[in-house]
Amino acid sequence: MIKAEDILNATHGGLDIILDCYPQAKGCVNTKKHFAIRDERTPSASLREYDSKSYGKIWQVTDFGGDGKGENGISVYMHYKGMRQSQFNEALLQLAAKYGVKDELNRTVNKPDIRQRDARQDEPDGSRPFELNEKFTADELQVLGPKVKQADVDALHWHSVKWIANVKNRRVTVKYSTPHYPIFMRAIGHPELAEDPRFYPQTNLQANIEEFYDFLVAEMATRTLDEWCALMDANDLPYAVAQTWDQLLKDKQAWAADCFYEMDYPNGVKRTMVRPPIMFEETPLPPYNRGPYLGEQTEEILKKLGYTDEQVAAMIAAGDAAAMDPTLKD
Repeated sequence: MIKAEDILNATHGGLDIILDCYPQAKGCVNTKKHFAIRDERTPSASLREYDSKSYGKIWQVTDFGGDGKGENGISVYMHYKGMRQSQFNEALLQLAAKYGVKDELNRTVNKPDIRQRDARQDEPDGSRPFELNEKFTADELQVLGPKVKQADVDALHWHSVKWIANVKNRRVTVKYSTPHYPIFMRAIGHPELAEDPRFYPQTNLQANIEEFYDFLVAEMATRTLDEWCALMDANDLPYAVAQTWDQLLKDKQAWAADCFYEMDYPNGVKRTMVRPPIMFEETPLPPYNRGPYLGEQTEEILKKLGYTDEQVAAMIAAGDAAAMDPTLKD
């Protein structure tokens, strides 16, 4: 498990992270100069190195034009990316990938308690039973982040797993969580994937992406669309539904994003039109006006070409020119 100190140690106490987020702070290293992190007349942010009780010597940014609290490199990154505190572990993974920090486990220590037994009659081959703990321990919460509370994991539907089993060839292999090898589960209920070397660390996922895709296809078939939407919403996960045209016309987000426009015809009929895909801040979209009906402008155009009323009427009567259907008149 990648920890905050791993990230800070690999980035010169977080200084590399801070300077990547705020390159304008480079001239403030080891000086008393301030730098600006917003549009302000007088720069109000400071950069300094200090001794942290938790991480040793690290760098922090203090924004006196904001809340005035010092932030280390990880906090600066989360603030810069607009991440919530509950996304601390996600931020660690992003920073680990960015700065080449690898999750090196000590396999002699970081391992589950593995036990085996014969399968019972009610345990078919291929099943993966598990048991959840009622709550996270303090140490388990610390693994997820220094400020993560039980309320955070409850809101995100994270669970602490007591044990996870695999039934194969009428034998059950049970992996028990240990203080050095906690097992967590989230959302779809497959904690074993979190330790599967094909998919974790994340750098291994790309080489096995097709296998992981096949798993997701099979897993998606186990729930209805409404069930998946509820699960994604509960876990604050972004997603989009492949909708039919009729469903899309009722999509509140599509209307809020001005994808459509409801045009009123003079005869009282309403039509839903699709807006152009490009928007300009200083050039609003013009109002839609319907095009002419077939034959609506026949007389006008022919008269501009020099034909008299009698000649136009004769052409329409002979079928040489088209007139508008009178039932369509506004």
